[in-house]
Amino acid sequence: MTIGEKIKYLRKQKGLTQTELSELTGIHQVSITKYEKGKMIPQPDQLQKIVEALGVSPMIFFGSERFRLETRGDLMGLLINLCKSGVLMFKGKRDRNSSLIPSTVTFEFAPVISKRFAGKAERNFSFEPDDPLLLDFLKWEKQFHNYEKMFKKYSRSDNRAEIAALDELHETIEKIEIELQCSSMQLK
Repeated sequence: MTIGEKIKYLRKQKGLTQTELSELTGIHQVSITKYEKGKMIPQPDQLQKIVEALGVSPMIFFGSERFRLETRGDLMGLLINLCKSGVLMFKGKRDRNSSLIPSTVTFEFAPVISKRFAGKAERNFSFEPDDPLLLDFLKWEKQFHNYEKMFKKYSRSDNRAEIAALDELHETIEKIEIELQCSSMQLK
């Protein structure tokens, strides 16, 4: 998703009109429209106002560039980015639907990282199987796992239906990522 598509998606998820978002941010409504249509890209300070007005983690737009770890959404964004980059790997048994079974899931740092921590820290960690954070994360992981399998199989395909299915799954994953990062529940 582009920045504009993310703004539009989040705005609609929050039930706001472009005018309401404009009032909350102090950014002219015409600019909001241009951002959403991809005709303009917001400057970082404008994007920060949008982040604050929508009450979402900055990682949705900035990635790790403006990292903070205050909310559940921030933690989800961090875990997702670490897993997508291969720094953190999830292990466990899968059920028939290819979902990881929560009671079997552990997270491990990539070997190149864990070697640096040898003898200094745990190399893997886990959550309680009924932890809502883990359960939400596993929803994303299942879709991401399926996407990776499909991508390997169909990314070089000429079949339009296969490419469309791959694109649709990628968009679904992005929406799940955004929704998981929207939580403003403070971490303890």
